[in-house]
Amino acid sequence: MSSPYVFEVTRADGFIAPGGVNVVGFRERSGTAFTHRILPRPSVGVVIDCTTGSITAGPMRSTGGPAPSGVVGGMTPVDGQVCAARLDCLEIQFSPLVAGAYLDVAPVELDSPFLSLDDVWGPPAQSLKGQLLESHDWESRFSAVGQLLMAVRREQHRVDPEIADAWRLIVATGGRVPVARLADRYGWSRTRFWRRFRAQVGLSPKRATRVVRFDRALRLVSAGRPLAVVATETGFADQPHLNREFRELASTTPTSLLREPIWRSPMSWTSPRGSGPAVSSDQPARGAQKSKTPDMGSRHDGEGHPRSATSSPGSRRVTSAGRRGPAVPLGIPRAAGRAR
Repeated sequence: MSSPYVFEVTRADGFIAPGGVNVVGFRERSGTAFTHRILPRPSVGVVIDCTTGSITAGPMRSTGGPAPSGVVGGMTPVDGQVCAARLDCLEIQFSPLVAGAYLDVAPVELDSPFLSLDDVWGPPAQSLKGQLLESHDWESRFSAVGQLLMAVRREQHRVDPEIADAWRLIVATGGRVPVARLADRYGWSRTRFWRRFRAQVGLSPKRATRVVRFDRALRLVSAGRPLAVVATETGFADQPHLNREFRELASTTPTSLLREPIWRSPMSWTSPRGSGPAVSSDQPARGAQKSKTPDMGSRHDGEGHPRSATSSPGSRRVTSAGRRGPAVPLGIPRAAGRAR
C-alpha cells in the first residue's frame, strides 16, 4: 500500500554545530494534511511552522492564548500527536544535556503535555516565527535560528560531570548499561544519583535507558530487520518482550506501527548551500570523564542525536528516496540508515 506523503528533509549542516543541537527542515510535497503519533526519542524537540498555518501538537498545556509560534516536546510524550494542514516546518533538536541552556524550563517540566514556545522564549519566539514566514529558503531560515540560539543561550547552565557521563554511557550502549551500577561508578548513593539525574535530564535513569533502547529498536524495525533479531540485538528477552515495550511506550506494536502510512513515505535529503552563523556545541561539564564503553550499534552521536546522513553543506541532493532518518517533526519516524 502506497503512502500519501512525500517528504523532503534538509539538515542544517554548517549552520548548527552537531554537539548537542541539531536543526532540521521538513516539507511535505504532496500537500496532504498530516497527522501522526509522536514517539519517545532521546532528545527534546522544538517545532516551528514556517507557514501562515499552524502545526498543532497534543496534548498541549494550554494557556488560553492565540495559536503558539511553536511547540516544545520532551522525550516521552504520552499519546502525543502532531497535525498540520500543510507541513513546512523547522525542528530544533536538543540533547537533554544542553536543553536547559536554551529552554528556561526545568527538564522534568518538558515531559508531556507539550508546551507553547511562546511560554518558553516569549517575544523572541514570535520574532523568529516572523522571520521564518518571510524566508522561503532553508539557508535564511537556519541562519535566523542560529542567531536566536546564540541570543537565548544561558552560559551559566551546568550539568554535573557524573550525570553527563551517565547519559553518554546510556546512549553509547543503546540503553543496555546496567542502571544499578551507575551510582557505584560515581561513588554516589542510588538515591542521590536518581534524584540528580532526573532533575538534570528530565527522566529517571531507568526510563532514560528504556527510551534509548526503544529508539534504537525502532530504527532497526523500520529498516526491515526481523523482529526476533531486533529483540536480540537491542537486549530484549524475546520478541514478546519487545512488543510489550512498544505497547507501553508507543501504545502500539512494531508491526502495527509500520502499517501506518508515514512509515512507507518516500523522502529525499537535501542540504542548503552556503554557510551561516554556527552555534557553539555543548562542552562536557568540567571534570566529566568520557565513556570508554564501545558503541554497541547506536545510531546516535554522543549526545543522543541521530548521526547525520548528509554530506557537506555545499551539496544539494544528498540521498535518493528512502527511509534514512528523521522524516517528520518531533522525531517520527527516525528510521535506521545504512551503517556509516
